[in-house]
Amino acid sequence: MTYRQEYLDFVNLANAGQFRDALLALEKVWFDDRSEFYAGLLQLMVSLNQMKMGMAPDRTLRRARERITPFAPHHKGLDVTYMLRFIEQCEELMPQEGEDALRGEAPPLHLKLTEPS
Repeated sequence: MTYRQEYLDFVNLANAGQFRDALLALEKVWFDDRSEFYAGLLQLMVSLNQMKMGMAPDRTLRRARERITPFAPHHKGLDVTYMLRFIEQCEELMPQEGEDALRGEAPPLHLKLTEPS
């Protein structure tokens, strides 16, 4: 078994910080397999794209975390535990009460696929 090209594209685009294009690539996979895992990854890409534009997607990040958590530690060749730590780092950047801006930029994303089984 091998990974679909769209899934490989998703990983490469996400790692390059091209979150909108990564989302579009992943949507092609999600249309065939509407799993909660892919839905969570899509929400993560939306969140990262919004953060890149200076928005604070706290609810979307929370929902992404909720959706992918059951798949830890690994799923579909990805390290879910790493993604959950990454989401936590992003959540720490959300404005606190009385603040109106992000508290920094999202760290770089480093997804790495394991060999398909």
